[in-house]
Amino acid sequence: MTRSVLVALGVLGLATAASAQSSPEIDKALLAAPRQARDGATVITWKADFTYDTLRKGTNQIVCYDQSGQPSEQPFSVQCTSLANLARVAQNKRFEVETDRAKRQALVEAAEKDGTRVKPEYGSVFWNLSGAEAQMQTTQFLKNLAILGGLLLLIAFGPSRYSIDARLRRPIEA
Repeated sequence: MTRSVLVALGVLGLATAASAQSSPEIDKALLAAPRQARDGATVITWKADFTYDTLRKGTNQIVCYDQSGQPSEQPFSVQCTSLANLARVAQNKRFEVETDRAKRQALVEAAEKDGTRVKPEYGSVFWNLSGAEAQMQTTQFLKNLAILGGLLLLIAFGPSRYSIDARLRRPIEA
C-alpha cells in the first residue's frame, strides 16, 4: 500500500514537472516575481541599445528581465516591475553605462532639471533577486527537499526501534 502511494506521488511529481517546463532564460527572469504573478508576467531581454525583445507576452502588468552581468549589476541579477516602468528602466540603463559615479549622478540631475527624467509609475514596486539571495534560495530549496525526503522515508518505512513509540513500549531496565 505505501509503495503504491509513493509510486503515485512520484508519477504525479514527474507529470507536474514535465507540464511546467519552459525556457531556462524565462524561468531565470521570473525568479524575482511574486509567486502568484509568475504565470501572467511578461518576460523581456534587454538589447545593447536599451530597447528590448519580448520573450513571452504576459497577461498581467508585471514585466521581468535578467540583468546579470550588465553595467553596475552583479553576476546574477533579475528584476521585475510594472510594464509602465520600462521607459524609466531603459533611461536608468543609459545612465548606468557611465562608469564614473559623479558623472552618472550629474547626468541624472541634468535630466531631472530639464524635465526629461522619466517618472516611475506611482505606487509601483521593483522586485529584485541577486547574488547572495539566489544562493540563499538554493540552500532553502535543498533544505526543504531534504525534509521532504525524510518525511517520505518515515511514511514508507514507519518508525524504527529508535522512535519514541518504540521506547515507550519497551520495558524499563533497572
